[in-house]
Amino acid sequence: MDTEKMVISQKKLKVLLGGLGISIPTLVYLGNLWIFGVSDVLPSLSSYYYSDLRDIFVGVFFSIGIFLIAYEGYDTGDRILSTLAGLSCIGLAILPTAPTGEEPTLLNMIHLISAALFLLFGAIFSMRFTKTSPEVRVTFKKRIRNLIYWLCAVFALASLILLIVTELGIIDKFIENSTFWLEYIGINAFGTAWLIKGEAVFFLNDDSILKMNPWEISGLIVLVLLALGSFTMLSLIFFS
Repeated sequence: MDTEKMVISQKKLKVLLGGLGISIPTLVYLGNLWIFGVSDVLPSLSSYYYSDLRDIFVGVFFSIGIFLIAYEGYDTGDRILSTLAGLSCIGLAILPTAPTGEEPTLLNMIHLISAALFLLFGAIFSMRFTKTSPEVRVTFKKRIRNLIYWLCAVFALASLILLIVTELGIIDKFIENSTFWLEYIGINAFGTAWLIKGEAVFFLNDDSILKMNPWEISGLIVLVLLALGSFTMLSLIFFS
């Protein structure tokens, strides 16, 4: 594979990772609503393992895990981090959370640890995305992208910390189904960082929209559809 094709393949991986990350909360909620008529948000994203959308939940997170393992990155650090993130994502996909009201088993605890590591590794990746080669000029749009990467890292870490302290009972859960909403924030931060790194958000790229290739245009279309799906989900939840 020549260098140009490899770069395009890595872009595809990044957009797929970002798109799947952002889409999973919307897919399971809207799927549960439109197919099975369940309008209530479940206590956590992982609770959809016990819903009729189990195959979607497992399939999407398992795919994210495989794509992360396949991601080569820019150096050995990226490859190690993506492999660990991929394994943790596969762990949270195939090992269920404890059913509501039941004491967690060892496998359930491994699921929780895997989910926490996945958010942590996602935040670390967001921070690593800010790196720039010394010989490359840092453009204004690159500075904007870096700011967003840092914000994604902060949101992912904040959601992780709040998840830990609320689940341990250190502080009370502040809203109904807070676990779901904190996971929603964390996974969307993960997805946003990868979509931007994959150049799917065209107006943040250094090249103009007129220079976009068909893959980048398709990524833009996917991004718009995901945004519309998320808006639909939030509207149905808050105005139903």
